[in-house]
Amino acid sequence: MSKRLIVNKIKEENVGKIYHEDGTYVGRFENVMESLEFRCQVVENKASNYYMIYDKHPDLKVRINENGGVENHPDDLNTPTTYTRRIFNMQLNDTTVK
Repeated sequence: MSKRLIVNKIKEENVGKIYHEDGTYVGRFENVMESLEFRCQVVENKASNYYMIYDKHPDLKVRINENGGVENHPDDLNTPTTYTRRIFNMQLNDTTVK
């Protein structure tokens, strides 16, 4: 008999605000998808000089690079990449996973 699976409830911690480097408030993001969508806009518009401040880390400026990447992203905030890497690593270590 296989183990009973459950849907784990994960609290959204990727909430915060986005600013332009000159201090202008751009807006608030309530989840990781909203922050990722803004980062896509940065790339599409070849924009620069933006940063995020997460509610959980109010003293840390997370800079958004022109390529949509970020600098200083806190390690304790899970993102879709966190889970994608976890799945990928499980696939590498288990030859029965297709």
